Amino acid sequence: MRSIFSSLIFLVVSQVLGQTKKAIDTDAYYEWKTISGEEISHSGRLVAYKENAYRGNDTLVLLKNGEEIERWGRVNRFFLDPNDRYVVFQQTLDYDSLRQLKIRDVNKKKWPADSLGIKLLELDSTFWLKEVESFATGEEGSLILVSHTDKFKVPTAESKKTKKKKCFLFKRKEPKQIKGDSELEGTVLTIFEATNTTMKQVEHVRNFGVNKMGTHFSYVKNERVDTLVVDQLFVGMFGGEKQVYEVAGEISNPTWSEAGNYLAFNVTVDTSEAKKQQLFVYDYAADSVFRILDTVSDHFKNYQTVSDQPIQFSEDGSKLYFQVGIKPLVEQDDTIPEDEKAKLDIWSWTDGEIQPQQLKTVKKDALGLVDYVYHIKEQQIVSLQDSSSQAMRYYQNRNSNYALLTDQSPYLHEMTWDFWYYDLYRVDVRTGDKKLLKKHVYGWQYSLSPSGKYFTFWDAADSSWHLQDVDSEFEMNLTKSIDDEFYKRDHDVPAQIGAAGSVHWLIDEKGCVIESQNEVWIVPIQGNQYKLTYGKENFESYELLELDEDEFYVDHNKGFYLKSFNHKTKAEGIYHYGKEGLNKMGEWDAKLMTIKLSKNKEHMLLEKMSFTESYNLFLGDAILSDLEQVTNVNPQQENYKWGTVELVHWRDYKGDSVNGLLYKPEDFDPSKKYPMIVYFYELYTDDIHFYYRPKPTASIIYPTEYVSNDYIVFIPDIRYDIGYPAKSAYNAIMSGTDAMLKKYPNIDSTRMGLQGQSWGGYQTAQMVTMTKRYKCAMAGAPVSNMFSAYGGVRWGSGLSRTFQYETGQSRIGATIWERPDLYTENSPLFHLPKVETPLLIMHNDGDGAVPWYQGIELYQGLRRLQKPVWMLNYNDDKHNLMKDANRMDLSIRMRAFFDHYLKNEPAPKWMVEGVPAVNKGQD
Repeated sequence: MRSIFSSLIFLVVSQVLGQTKKAIDTDAYYEWKTISGEEISHSGRLVAYKENAYRGNDTLVLLKNGEEIERWGRVNRFFLDPNDRYVVFQQTLDYDSLRQLKIRDVNKKKWPADSLGIKLLELDSTFWLKEVESFATGEEGSLILVSHTDKFKVPTAESKKTKKKKCFLFKRKEPKQIKGDSELEGTVLTIFEATNTTMKQVEHVRNFGVNKMGTHFSYVKNERVDTLVVDQLFVGMFGGEKQVYEVAGEISNPTWSEAGNYLAFNVTVDTSEAKKQQLFVYDYAADSVFRILDTVSDHFKNYQTVSDQPIQFSEDGSKLYFQVGIKPLVEQDDTIPEDEKAKLDIWSWTDGEIQPQQLKTVKKDALGLVDYVYHIKEQQIVSLQDSSSQAMRYYQNRNSNYALLTDQSPYLHEMTWDFWYYDLYRVDVRTGDKKLLKKHVYGWQYSLSPSGKYFTFWDAADSSWHLQDVDSEFEMNLTKSIDDEFYKRDHDVPAQIGAAGSVHWLIDEKGCVIESQNEVWIVPIQGNQYKLTYGKENFESYELLELDEDEFYVDHNKGFYLKSFNHKTKAEGIYHYGKEGLNKMGEWDAKLMTIKLSKNKEHMLLEKMSFTESYNLFLGDAILSDLEQVTNVNPQQENYKWGTVELVHWRDYKGDSVNGLLYKPEDFDPSKKYPMIVYFYELYTDDIHFYYRPKPTASIIYPTEYVSNDYIVFIPDIRYDIGYPAKSAYNAIMSGTDAMLKKYPNIDSTRMGLQGQSWGGYQTAQMVTMTKRYKCAMAGAPVSNMFSAYGGVRWGSGLSRTFQYETGQSRIGATIWERPDLYTENSPLFHLPKVETPLLIMHNDGDGAVPWYQGIELYQGLRRLQKPVWMLNYNDDKHNLMKDANRMDLSIRMRAFFDHYLKNEPAPKWMVEGVPAVNKGQD
């Protein structure tokens, strides 16, 4: 494996020797790939992942024992069999061909359909199915169900050994034509069994599914029986199937229990009055179908009905969870024309949620969904919620006899200006009985133990974790006696201080594993606490890794893994705690992304990145003694000028120590003058190892692109004094700029710019009112007037923006009536006459976080004062740009803006003359 990567490195270096590396431009965006969908098989022998292209075809890559054995292009979805037998993947149309169809405005219904490949690893053969719409598999097993968009196509097999020799699995029989076939719904379904390569096909299938173990399948067939069109439900295991139900209506939501012993499904029957909803369960062993309930049931209020929302079994198959909703109203004949009807929203001071927030959830609220559970052996139905405004949290994959219910409804008014509050209840899913755990709980830092016996919660009042025995109501402070900091140290907002880490439950619920600011503690319910780590003396903090989704407890006797972060060096590592204590498996000057452990616990898959090294996958044993790089996703980076990043330190104007990041060109020349752009948000230095691949920007400058083009990029950490966000930003940014100019005198102090987005955009707008030091600035989605923003709405969620100023990021900590002076001081709008810095604004009319009128107020004020200002409004786009074409456009315009002011490049025409509305889209 090492020889392969050595050869690749030698080849790349040979190609670039004697030639000048290229600066990153918009053409470079097309060359970079990302990694997604990483999977490792149970044995650890196979690894599969996708390489995603920007404006190109995505590729599925398969590795065996760390070596690439095959890749397939144009893959949008895949499944790796965890038992090393096969890979299934769905291929789309080639990107360029798809683009041509869009250019020609071809109807999507006429686009060529996808194909499906099934790679059988032992046979080294790939079977292909055409005209594919979707596919389904279990998490285990060998069943693969494939839905086609058209008539079934005879599959072929390609084998490396036979050099693409076609293998016909069976002779196709022409389907028997039934009168009225054209009226039937559904598509062709192929049922494929991967271990023996046999298959069958069924026509007019409307939905289908496989159980988690991959042993049982089901499908619903639309069929004509005499004069009726009916839905027929079939179930089976490969080699045998049977029809188990038929109805002159619609069968939907067929859902298997994990082991395949039960199948639940909904039935909808139209009557002369309204649709009749029913819920059924099929017992595979008894070969019988029984109805749980229907629209008319003693369990419901007269306005309720069975919902057609997804249903779910508990993992052990003993319980079926479903939802009940409000019956849709029967539409009455309307005798009033639409133009005679008033259309309005009525905002009332008594509303718990303001109208925009209600309108965001009106469809969901109209359904009125509440959770129920059916106990199969007991044949008992239990209601779990009183209102759809409540939320449920289930445990042990819904096996537990208890669930956690959260209720925000008493605090909806309060949450308009404060944070989230809840009343918490333990619900016995056997009876529906609810026991109040705690009222007015702040935030989300609480947990019910998987068995439901204990409840833990964070109390900001004493900065401690508490435990409550739910039945006895005995309560104890878990961390008060421990000499450590369990609160979040970097807390500078006017809200309650949260916990630094999380609580995890020990096996048998004899205690907890709790993360503090720097340590991990074992805290028994009875007995003495003890520390597992040595974080404080090593400047580290830790996060317990939950690498097995089926393990609900921490077994400290068997051992577990921790992810570490060094606050001094910013290195990340992995530790294992076992019988021999704490063992450091590895530490890297890198950012760890994916961390996966094979089911047999013998192999670990990591994804790492750093500023100078692309994200790649690494494979090793369970203690990482033989960790090796197994991918090389972006070798083309060697052809481009990159950069370096340095962790820098200085004292601000108050004398406090501050950190920041300084990015420089890789060929940095101390004798050459460089322009510098200062980018900022809040705290950034922990992301020193983030890999900024070349790509179009959604809102911010990317250091890689700018240092590649001979800029220096500086990112200071900013900590805030409550009530004074503007002065806090000024203190960090200006003192940091001073420090960088002193450290690197060849930074040109006459060619410096500012850039920020959202909260950073606000700070950019504020900075240009406080200093003339910077030659230009770009502010994305800035708040310009805290008075109007305080009373505004976050249109994406419908939430009032008030909380953001009183308790949130804007950090005023008071109402506009209590401290109007602070709102004035921290609003750029009131200080615009001081501005002498040309400003580029981006604020989009589809912004769901900061209303775009904030950008308009800033633009209008500067324009009235005859200050150089431009505003980009990408129509119907979001807070951070979502549309690819807009991202490319912003990348070009923002670079042109900075190049003009900081590199003396000619100003683009749109900056000199603007773009009249009649010429929209032409420049």
